[in-house]
Amino acid sequence: MSLPNGLRAAVILAASLLISLPAYPAETTLTSQGTGIINSPNIQKAEEAAKQDAYTKALTQYVLKLVPQSSAYAVLNKLPGLITERGMQDATVIRLVSKNQQLNFVYATYEFTVKDDFLKQWISTNRFDVAAEFRPRVMLAVTTTAPGESSREWWNSPGKKKYSGFESKLASELAQWGENIFTEAPESRAGGVEAITIASLFKADLLLSGSIRIQPLGGTMNQCTLKLNLVTVPGKAVIGSWNLSKKAELPVKDMYGLVISSILDELRQKIDQKITTASIPSFETTICIDNIKNHESYQKVYDAVASTNGVLEIQISSIYSHSICHRAKIRGTLDEIMQNFKSKNIPGVDIQIKDDSARLVIE
Repeated sequence: MSLPNGLRAAVILAASLLISLPAYPAETTLTSQGTGIINSPNIQKAEEAAKQDAYTKALTQYVLKLVPQSSAYAVLNKLPGLITERGMQDATVIRLVSKNQQLNFVYATYEFTVKDDFLKQWISTNRFDVAAEFRPRVMLAVTTTAPGESSREWWNSPGKKKYSGFESKLASELAQWGENIFTEAPESRAGGVEAITIASLFKADLLLSGSIRIQPLGGTMNQCTLKLNLVTVPGKAVIGSWNLSKKAELPVKDMYGLVISSILDELRQKIDQKITTASIPSFETTICIDNIKNHESYQKVYDAVASTNGVLEIQISSIYSHSICHRAKIRGTLDEIMQNFKSKNIPGVDIQIKDDSARLVIE
């Protein structure tokens, strides 16, 4: 069977493409509706606000498709700052789809073509691409002393183990930000055993230990003294330390929140440093491009797959008639990879997933 010239060219090209990711910037097309409030006779300000709102929503929806669910809270909190910093400099095409005014509001739908490399770099740099289950497992062991209470150490307490109020609040906060944290004190029958020993027994990777003391200063004023070390398990290597004191007219629970907010970003950065590529599993799968009509149709889909977030490398495995199959090394599940591919909005491609393979059928 002879192949059409266009398809023969695609096959020849495909055979030469034993590649990693393409070197040129990738682009994606996003559509979203924004809202602007009319506060003055100058409606242009409201229209500009609606465009910015649409852009922010479009990027946010796109990034949320590229990260695991456990990173959603962190993305929603940190992405607005990145967008404010960069503005719309990464949008190569901005097209107004529709616009209407209702009462004191402008509603506008825009289509943006965006160079998305900066988003993928931001995700990778901040390790938002690493799901909680692949992050270092962190245990807390903080001696807590609050007004009117004796010092609490769950690892030295008889009976059921329970975090202190500070430990519970910090664990909840870290879990919300996507960390792999022991949200409750582990049940251990051991008494009078060092926390680092229990952390090793329960296969924690890191232990955050130290002390926090709340002292009343009269009236509603409290002083909080915090001393913490983040250490490796095993090894006991200190990779982060915090020593701070704060005064405020706040109740005990709010004092906990105040000091947690002071250390949270740096604490998460120290945890990030212990994430290794080896701790994030990768898998091999098959991705076939079917119903190839010509060189251009194959190349467009191939480039989109190769630049999809989570695709580490891709290599041709077989060529048959109008189909070319590839062995792809991916990080994450195949469903997640195909969702990332779908977010590129490549027209005329039907995605079919079965078992451990995917077929991209060009319509």
